[in-house]
Amino acid sequence: MKRLESILADIEFDNPSSNKSRLKKAKKTPSKWMVDVERRKQIEVAAIMAVGSRLEGMGYHVKSVERDNVGFDLLATRKEEVLHIEVKGRSGRDVSAELTVNERSCLKQYVGQKRPRAHYRIVIVTQALANPVITEFALVDRVEEKWCTLDGKWMLKFEDRTAAKVTATLQE
Repeated sequence: MKRLESILADIEFDNPSSNKSRLKKAKKTPSKWMVDVERRKQIEVAAIMAVGSRLEGMGYHVKSVERDNVGFDLLATRKEEVLHIEVKGRSGRDVSAELTVNERSCLKQYVGQKRPRAHYRIVIVTQALANPVITEFALVDRVEEKWCTLDGKWMLKFEDRTAAKVTATLQE
């Protein structure tokens, strides 16, 4: 929680002078996109910190594997229990998220395992920068690929999409 508080201390909320400063910075840069990227990173970091702190409070040893490109963000262990956790941060209250191709592929592999060594969780953190609300989803039906919160209140609906990378090449 202390790490999260230090991150949040650097972020100014609903401060008009802060917003003017942010707009001035956006005008100085060639594109406003960079400002959005910075905010998304702040949201993601705050979400990861909130989930990590919660897991540590539950007795898990938590390791960030975000940069390892393994299809999830956190590896949590407690005795023999292993959790692979994909964390998605949101600034608003909408419990929804986009999964990358790699994250979706990792989920599908997990769903296809009969006896996985680790349990996969999808965690969506809403209001990540203000008052984080953590919603955790677990696989409850492998055949139907049904993901629900442990209390059964929420269920994930997947809309699979196809992505492509395009690269310009010179014609001969």
